[in-house]
Amino acid sequence: MGRYLNILTSTGIERHFYKYSFATQPSEVHLICELPEISDNGLATVYVQETDGIFALLVDEAEELSAYLNEWIAAHEMEDDFTPPDRAYGPAEKETYESKIPIEASEHFVEMVEAIAEELSLSAGECFIWES
Repeated sequence: MGRYLNILTSTGIERHFYKYSFATQPSEVHLICELPEISDNGLATVYVQETDGIFALLVDEAEELSAYLNEWIAAHEMEDDFTPPDRAYGPAEKETYESKIPIEASEHFVEMVEAIAEELSLSAGECFIWES
């Protein structure tokens, strides 16, 4: 069995796309919103299911979040600072951030971000990502 991340696109396509590496790997999809400017600029919103505390992401624009995540991954792999890519509704002043992973993240966080970025690159518009 295992735990998976799943996606539901605005066109109605639903599938799982990432299997957590180990049963002990914590739920980390919500940590994406701790990366700079994601929640501040509406790229994604975290939801928590009240009954069992499972996290989910509502992605407003799949292409923009995919481009953002790919830029962050590249900066992280090069151990360089990160400047978010231009977006239609992004801030006028560009800031540069450290490309560090969130403090609570496991060693598998970057792998999960890569899977999400790849899946979002195949989608358009709004998407919903959740764990099952």
